[in-house]
Formats: sequence, C-alpha cells, structure tokens
Amino acid sequence: MGGASPAIKPIGKSVVHRICSGQVIFDLSSAVKELVENSLDAGATTVEVGLKAYGEEWFKVADNGSGISPGNFQALALKHHTSKISDFSDLNSVVTFGFRGEALSSLCALGKLTVETRTKDELVGTHLEFEHSGVVISERKIARQVGTTVTIEKLFSTLPVRGKEFSRNIRKEYGKVISLLHAYALIAKGVRLLCTNTVGKNSKMVVVKTQGSSSLKDNIITVFGLNTFKCLEPFNLALSEGCQVEGFLSKPGPGTGRNSGDRQFFYVNGRPVDMPKVTKLVNELYRSSNSRQYPVAVLNFCIPTTSYDVNVAPDKRKIFFSSEHTILLSLREAIENLYSPQQCSFSINHIEDPEKVNHTEDPVKEDDPMIDEPIKSTYLMDKENVSSPENDNCKEDTDSDDQDPLKDQKVSSSATRAATGAASRDMSPLPRSPDTEVDRSPWFSALRYEQPKRPRADFKNNPVRENNVRTGLAAQSSPSTIVQSSLMNFLSLNKRKHEDSCNLITEAPVLRRGTCSGAEKRYMLRASEKNKFRSKCTWYFRCQLTSAN
Repeated sequence: MGGASPAIKPIGKSVVHRICSGQVIFDLSSAVKELVENSLDAGATTVEVGLKAYGEEWFKVADNGSGISPGNFQALALKHHTSKISDFSDLNSVVTFGFRGEALSSLCALGKLTVETRTKDELVGTHLEFEHSGVVISERKIARQVGTTVTIEKLFSTLPVRGKEFSRNIRKEYGKVISLLHAYALIAKGVRLLCTNTVGKNSKMVVVKTQGSSSLKDNIITVFGLNTFKCLEPFNLALSEGCQVEGFLSKPGPGTGRNSGDRQFFYVNGRPVDMPKVTKLVNELYRSSNSRQYPVAVLNFCIPTTSYDVNVAPDKRKIFFSSEHTILLSLREAIENLYSPQQCSFSINHIEDPEKVNHTEDPVKEDDPMIDEPIKSTYLMDKENVSSPENDNCKEDTDSDDQDPLKDQKVSSSATRAATGAASRDMSPLPRSPDTEVDRSPWFSALRYEQPKRPRADFKNNPVRENNVRTGLAAQSSPSTIVQSSLMNFLSLNKRKHEDSCNLITEAPVLRRGTCSGAEKRYMLRASEKNKFRSKCTWYFRCQLTSAN
C-alpha cells in the first residue's frame, strides 16, 4: 500500500494511432462523410459512392476532382498531414470541409485502404495500397481518368467488438449513409451525386442520384420529389451585415409536414451540421399551425468564418457561434411571422337559421283552421330535425324539460313510429280539394281530453296483446287487423319522411346546454312540444288498439 506510484511513460505512436482512429471514424456514415468531403474539396463535379452488401464488405468513393500528385503519395495517409492549413490561425479562415489530416490515417487503422488517382499532368494513374500505420506498401501504374477513387475493405476489422456491432446493425448504418448523402445532395450545387448498392450477385441498385443542378430548388425536387417541394416556401432572413439565412420551410397548415423530423437539414456555409437549438425552435413554432407533424426544413446559415468555431468535435458536426442568442432571436421572430395564425386558413361549416330553413323549404299552410299553433310547431320540428327511428329512443343528449312525461312506462317503438306517421300524414302542408277535407276535430278532442279507461299496467301484464301490437301478427278474424294495417301504412309513410328529411340534420344547431339565442330557444321549445305530442299520440293509439281487441 505504501509503495511508489507507477512511472508515467509515453504511449507508443502506433497505440495512439489506433486509439484516436476509433474516435474520428465511429460508424459507416462518418467514414463515407470524410471521403465525400475530400472529393468536394478537390473540386469534383461528379461523386459516385458504391456499397457492397450495404457497406459491410467494402465501400468506395470515386470523383473527377484534381487528383493527387505523385509527390504527396508517401504522406497521404499519415497522421495529421494535410494541405488545408499550416498554422492554428488558419482555422479562422478555413473554407474547406476537412483540415485536420485525420481521415485517411484513421481509415488505414480500421480497415484495408487502397487509392487510385491521376492528375491532369499525368498520362496514367497510380494504384496505391497502405498498411494500418498509413505507410505505402504497394504502388503501380494503371489506366484511369483524372480524379481519385478511395476503397475501404472490411471496416472495423481491427476492432473485434466494434466489428461485430457494425455487422449486426448494418441496415441501420446503411440508412444513416443515405440520410447523409441526401444532406450533401441538397446543398452541393453543380455536383452530380450518385450512390449505388450491390447485394450478393445482384446488379447495382441506384439509391441516390442527382443531376448536378445549380439551384437548391432543383436539388430538392430531384431528391424528394415535386410533391414535397409544393409543400415548401422560400425562407430568407438577413441577420446582420454579412449574415443571412436562406432555404425552404414547410408551409403553414396541416398536411405540409411529415410524421417524423427526418427531413430537416441545417448548414453553415454549405457544411452539414447539427443545430439542436434551431431544430427545437423550428419544430416548436411549426406546431402552432400543425400540431401533429414535423416541418421539412432546408436552411443554410451564411456567416463569416470568424463568427463561429467548427473545431469542436471530431466529425465537425458541432458548431459554436459567437452571437448565438442574437441569431436565435431573429430566427424566432421571422418563423413566428411565417407560422402565425393569420397565415393559416381553416374551413368552417355554415349553420343556417332553423327559421329560415323552415320558411324557405317547408312552408306551412297557415289558413287551415283545423291546425292550431301547437300542432304547427310540432310539424315544423318533424321536418327540420327528423332522425333515424332508433334515435327516437335515445335520451342522452336531451334536457330534463325535454323528457317524456311517461318515461317510467315502456313505449313500443312500432306504435311510436305509427303515431308520428299518422300525425305527419294528417298535417301535410300540401293543398287538398274540398271533397278530400278531413274533419280532425273529434280526433284531436279525444287526443287531448279522453283518458284511457284501462290503466297501463293491465296492458303491460298481457304479453300476448303487447306482442300483437309490436309485431302486427294478430289473427285475421281479430278486429285489430284493420287498425294494424292502417298502422303499417303510417309506418311506411313515416319511413319515407325520414329518408327525405335526413339531410337537414347537420344544419340544425347543436348547442343544447350552452347560452342560446332567441332562434335556438324557439327551436328547443318546439322540440319539447314535439316530444309531448308524440307521447300523447302513442298513448291514444295504444288505447284504441286495446279497445279494438
């Protein structure tokens, strides 16, 4: 316990190389990213990415850039060897994607690296092979076009645990590569990007393909299609002198976004980066116009190189800004104006006044002396709010004053519909000739003042009679046959009335328990009169049937 502490010794260069390489290249998409960025830094106008078995066996990136001169072959894959910067102060003005000189060196340590390249000053190309330390072990001449092709075989083969994890999640890694290529395909103007995948002995399958357009609009249409672009609108914001944001955002309103945020791309001077605060801001403000989807966003922040720091993470996806708060405030104000409620449109169903509907569609013959005011109100209610037969028995949405005064007694649905049909037929608004005039005064007098001679309990305790009333199956010799046939006629007529009037249901106001206007109060009063009238009709016809039997 009291012994001397172990001596501190330097780690060997080869061990440091293997340790650090796993931090620079940590998955398939980061490896492809480094190679694509090298091609774009070389001024390529065509970049082709090829995958074998989704990248598990090998992957390569070919371009038509400037190529690599023979004098740089030996230092090409050595650690921290680069042509992009020479001093730390150069980071303030760097405009290239890569600048550390770590990509090819890390790929050498994690797999087998081969490079084929040719410059415009050479007649033939050169094929190079490297060992894990980054030293060239093979060099030979080949015929090829100007440009460079980098091939990596068996990525993570030198790290057994990570290699097994890579093979187990190869489909997921492949999806991340496609998303990464979409990001570069959108922002790379004048660059034709192609990605193919080969599985087994099958032919190449084209996964991503662009035409090398010089505008962001055309790239969006090529990558995501015209339908997606129709849901976008241009977004331009001047933050300050020399600082601006340009791109496209989803239009306000439902149906313009996506169920996931997989199509949100942010760039700083054309470099794809992760901006979690901006992503959260855009999603939060978009929910004011569409709460169930995520917006499509393609935004490029054009900022001076001295106003941000890209040398934060090994993959250069994290950025620090010198005035991040100001950028977020200006961005919030502009996006709030875009997604404000005034910019959204909503469709509202028009509800007509029940009185206007009644007077225009179903006029009542006012000069009929046989129809008094309560009967007119009941008829108007039958025409403007007729529902299906089963809704006559539903009492869930009615107020206490609309309830049936005989609610403790069971009412036959057939008798109820028959009574309604009889009342509707007798109170038809169509003009009638004098010889067809019906004297209804005795009928209404009996309806209003006659009390049943038998209590309802006697009728309820006789199941045979109740069944005859409900089903209409009484014997032909019974006196109730004639009455039953009349009820069937009323029932068929009432059924036609339901079919003709069902289209008026959606036009009636539905505010039953809230604050009501004058027209709505009259409407509810008529509903109450209608229910009371139906109950009296039901009771009267049931008594008539009982007397006939």
